[in-house]
Amino acid sequence: MAAGLPNARFIPLDINCHSIPANEPVWPQVEIEIVAFLQQS
Repeated sequence: MAAGLPNARFIPLDINCHSIPANEPVWPQVEIEIVAFLQQS
């Protein structure tokens, strides 16, 4: 699915699940990556 999105890339995260709650330690990294991706579009 991501292959069809311009500028999409795989971001490895140190987590074992597919949904990331806001209290997860990796959440700040997820938020940074999402914002960066949306700013490119």
